[in-house]
Amino acid sequence: MKTQALEYYMHDEPDAFRFELSGSLSGDGARSVFQAWRTALSILGRRPMIVDISFVDEADQRGSALLRFWHRQGTRIVATSAASYTLAAAAGAAIPAPAEDTSAASASAQKTALKSLLLRACAAWNAACLSRTRKFQNANYKGV
Repeated sequence: MKTQALEYYMHDEPDAFRFELSGSLSGDGARSVFQAWRTALSILGRRPMIVDISFVDEADQRGSALLRFWHRQGTRIVATSAASYTLAAAAGAAIPAPAEDTSAASASAQKTALKSLLLRACAAWNAACLSRTRKFQNANYKGV
């Protein structure tokens, strides 16, 4: 199985500077993201640094060392998938375990709430239309 090359995105936000990593944190990719991280430090100011590794599926020795280094430097490491959590935990990052997958239950609850909202909106629209129709009929057909 061929490993996916590391891709990363930098988000310069008002309240934090965030890196979002995807693929394999290894070799030249790890070196490249480390250099980008060092460059970002120059504009960081007092904002926290966050590295999201939720889409990282593996790391070699260099990548694991980088995660440990970031953690020691105070960088917040976010890992929401099982694979990324394992990598972060191995690096000593004290992060909560990923929540169990409740996306289906959450989607179902959202769908039910949306249906309910839609039904109430349709009922209100129908009531308004019926009221207008009655007013129109009363105004135009009084003598018929």
